[in-house]
Amino acid sequence: MVNDTLKSIYVSGYPLNFEEKRNGTKWLTTLTEGKNSVEVRLYTFDEYFNLIDDVSITRSGGDQGYRDWSLGTFKNDSTYAMKEVFTGFNTDSIEVIRNYCLIVKSDGKIHRLEDCQ
Repeated sequence: MVNDTLKSIYVSGYPLNFEEKRNGTKWLTTLTEGKNSVEVRLYTFDEYFNLIDDVSITRSGGDQGYRDWSLGTFKNDSTYAMKEVFTGFNTDSIEVIRNYCLIVKSDGKIHRLEDCQ
């Protein structure tokens, strides 16, 4: 309910966690299954449940000769440090590793900061 009106929000997957922040923005995490992947997504909404941004925060999957996975941890209330790994499909050899942070700004927008540890 938003201002006595029932409002639908459109997200992928099953809800895992919901938080309302002090500034009125809302965070929702969901578990999503795809044909070749599973991921946890973070959605941010304004005070009226209008979607501001969304991003994958954990993922495992692969297709057509590669596998990938990513995971991370919150360093504080607004910074999520991630590691993303790509490997060959039938091998354990790591082809690419990326480290970056997802920064959730006070307005709910999510920014990616490369090479963050």
